[in-house]
Amino acid sequence: MADPSYYVILNANAGTASATGVTAEVVAALFEANGLRAVVDARSDRALVDRIADAMASPAPMVVAAGGDGTITALAEALVGKDKSLAILPLGTVNALAKDLNVPLDMASAVATLATGEVHRIDVGEVNGRMFLHKVVIGMIPGVAAGREYIRGRQDTSAKIGFLRYLFRRLARSKRIAVVIEPRSGQRRIERVQALAVSSNAYDEGLGQFFSRQNLDRGTLTLYVLRHFGVRDFLRL
Repeated sequence: MADPSYYVILNANAGTASATGVTAEVVAALFEANGLRAVVDARSDRALVDRIADAMASPAPMVVAAGGDGTITALAEALVGKDKSLAILPLGTVNALAKDLNVPLDMASAVATLATGEVHRIDVGEVNGRMFLHKVVIGMIPGVAAGREYIRGRQDTSAKIGFLRYLFRRLARSKRIAVVIEPRSGQRRIERVQALAVSSNAYDEGLGQFFSRQNLDRGTLTLYVLRHFGVRDFLRL
């Protein structure tokens, strides 16, 4: 039997995967229907680092992250500088990188695209020895994201009300932090902010654009500063 061309790491607990009940059998059937040889690893009882090691040791030249941005980033970190490529099946809640890369958000379409897809290089960033593909955020916003993760998978009204109470409490108690900004060109300055984001390349700007990028290979980091963010700002957004 020929070696597989794809090694798929499925995170069944990712947002969309959990909500729609995606299984290894479903993923394997989609690859088979498109004439693609794949091994699907859905071992949720194994540590992700061990599953990634198995993927790297496999003969498959393409490793597929079937999950959210966290799964994608973990796989990408292992693949940097290696002779394997990364593909994405967007099964997370936000799927930010998949949207930037114009990967279809429908799983069947995403698998079908693999049959005709082309390999491209994109930039990666590094902070404190860890890699990132999209952006790194400090300040108030990560705490809000942590609250969202706490209720992941819960659809009951009490969970949603609890999250809103948590959100508004965070907004009411949030304080600004001081950050030192040293651009490559320009003067060093100190800003007092409620949140700061460092993005790999710049987001597109214009009507209807919201945290999306068409270019991921310009080799730049872009700084976004949020000086104030209150309840009124949240409701307006």
